[in-house]
Amino acid sequence: MANTRTVTIYLLKPAIDSPKAALREDIDELREHAVDAGETTGTLFVQEGEEGPPDWARFLAGVTEPELHDRTRSVKAILILEAAGRWFAIAFGNARHLLKKDAYERDFGLLCALNGVNPERLRGAEARTFDDHVLHTLRQVSRLSSLKSLELNTDRELVVSLAGQLEDGDLGKKVDGRDAVRLTAELDPSQLSEKCAELLRVSELTDYRDRFPFFDTIKRVRDPEEIARLNSKAFTALGQRSFEGFDLFPPQILSEEIVAFKVTPAAKGTTVVEPEAILLRYPLRVPRSSTDAEAELRRFHLSGLDANGEVVDRWNFLECLHWETSDRGAVCVLDAGQWYRIEPSLSEDVEAFAQSLNPSGIQWPAAALKQREEDYCVVAAASNSGLALMDQRLIRLPGQTEIEACDIFDDERRFVHIKHRKGGSKPLSHLFAQAMVSAECFVTEPEFRKLLEQELESARTGFGQFSPENVKASDYSVVLALITSPTATGNVAEQLPFFSKVTLRLAVKRLTSMGFDVFVDGIKTQMAPATKKGRVASKRQQKLREVAKAHKVDLKTVKR
Repeated sequence: MANTRTVTIYLLKPAIDSPKAALREDIDELREHAVDAGETTGTLFVQEGEEGPPDWARFLAGVTEPELHDRTRSVKAILILEAAGRWFAIAFGNARHLLKKDAYERDFGLLCALNGVNPERLRGAEARTFDDHVLHTLRQVSRLSSLKSLELNTDRELVVSLAGQLEDGDLGKKVDGRDAVRLTAELDPSQLSEKCAELLRVSELTDYRDRFPFFDTIKRVRDPEEIARLNSKAFTALGQRSFEGFDLFPPQILSEEIVAFKVTPAAKGTTVVEPEAILLRYPLRVPRSSTDAEAELRRFHLSGLDANGEVVDRWNFLECLHWETSDRGAVCVLDAGQWYRIEPSLSEDVEAFAQSLNPSGIQWPAAALKQREEDYCVVAAASNSGLALMDQRLIRLPGQTEIEACDIFDDERRFVHIKHRKGGSKPLSHLFAQAMVSAECFVTEPEFRKLLEQELESARTGFGQFSPENVKASDYSVVLALITSPTATGNVAEQLPFFSKVTLRLAVKRLTSMGFDVFVDGIKTQMAPATKKGRVASKRQQKLREVAKAHKVDLKTVKR
């Protein structure tokens, strides 16, 4: 009787015409073994790692009696076989790294899961949430459940893996699909070829369109001509060293082992704690053609290192690249080396919503170049007697984290939240979330209103009246104010990246459902006058002292 096994299966691309054509050329000393198991035949490639002490033995070396002499050796293997006219690779251990990154089909496993899983018997899903940054999330339910239990927001989340129980018990027990299929089934070696052929058939079905219609909302671009056109647009911009809007980060959820990243090839073996877009300057130090820019992005790699400096995972720069652009009236996103096109109906709805948002009418002073948000809030509040500085005045409710009601509150009952349109340590979603949490607490928590009354009165005499015991949300407004560039014009909401608009739409809908009016303001940045650095710093310091005194806050708090 066959034992229950879990195998990881990749579908190789049609261009792969032999087992060795799928393997990386820089891998040495692979042992070859012919596999002959009835209906299943193929070639097994085995790589033996160097023998050495396990990580825990390295850590405790020199502090034990007797000394540790434990040794271990990692062994990886990959079986390549032919079935249904296609080549497949079955990876054992961490052997996927033996394959060329462009040798296997993307989303093969995900399509198998979407078409083959029981929609009411899901275990979990991995998604990428697009925003100013990309948020990787892995959701897993404690018992097999429907998609609704995973609480996916399919307007802004790209599902990259799905796991659950298979409907067809003959195919297997469960599946976890991404690029590869992780199939759990009762099988022996002779059945591998049959399973590969059946998985290929399942991946080519279109049942998922009825089961999971959200999947095509953010759809992978597969047309070679369209991909070539989009690549040319991206690589031309990068070749000209126009880095606006580009970002660089690992394309998947990271292993806990990874503590740092190394850029190769780079002068002095550059190592960083956190990768960011500035690393693009290594492969693109000088202007290049579109073709050369792409070649350099493929040549440079980002490697995740463990505490011993050993490589845990490795990606080329192209796989780590993220960019959003407009193409022929559609929104397209380059992410993890793949292009995605947004469903037109969604993009049209989101764009129309952004155009409908209005400014509050508050006359904001211009922000200084590179001025921190907290410093700008101090200056802005001092510019108008109807504004109270609330930045860094935190309210703590029992059992909850500290909440900042807003950055500025005005005598028209408006909660104002201010953030730089670009830059900063947190994406715009943080601003929108802060506004929603504050508004919800204000409406539902009497203790929050009581504490807010004290903070308002402390910030500006007489403002405590705006947080009475009983409130009606329709008497208040929420203002989301974004500090933009000196040349920014028009509706600031329309100029946000597409997925920031999606997040904004969700926030505005939630706030308006509570009863608040919502406005979106743009705050222009004004270039500082050309003068001696010391004089500018002195004047700024004096101004901060004045406004800190007027608003009863410590200067150290203002500068923090």
